[in-house]
Amino acid sequence: MGAFVAMYQSTTFWYPTLLSSRQLTPLAYLLALNAGGVIGSVALGALSEKGVGRRGSATIGVVIALASTPWYLDAASSTALLAAAAAMGFFGAGAWGMVPGYLSERFPTEARGVGTGFSYHAGVGLGSYGPYLIGRLQDGGMPLPEAMAVCLVTAGVLVLVLLWLGPETRGRTLDA
Repeated sequence: MGAFVAMYQSTTFWYPTLLSSRQLTPLAYLLALNAGGVIGSVALGALSEKGVGRRGSATIGVVIALASTPWYLDAASSTALLAAAAAMGFFGAGAWGMVPGYLSERFPTEARGVGTGFSYHAGVGLGSYGPYLIGRLQDGGMPLPEAMAVCLVTAGVLVLVLLWLGPETRGRTLDA
């Protein structure tokens, strides 16, 4: 969860600043990013219930998001940036669509509420370091798009590694 949150926040937290530095009004891009995220979460969440499972669904989203990173951060036109924002939302944020099922399936019934809640919120605490790190990289002289890319790609790769080290949980019975 920490890597997932760091990836998400590396994608979103500094994005309005990046757009503003290019003399672009962020609203349309943020709407595209968030609409893509909502639609992607539904689509990739549904995909996680199918044959590819939780890890497969998140892997598809994260890999495509990572491949889209240069386009998302440095597309040549405002139209291309808008399309890239929607794509990053759909795949990067949409990869989260499997999280509710995945976390629920990781814990036995007697510990499910506490386990799910704790792991999610501990992950948020760990992942919240991403925006700070991007700021520190900028303070050290790295341009904002590169700092965002470093954090986004590092966190995304970590998401993939950790997901594949853990079990596939799709189809696990949640006995009461």
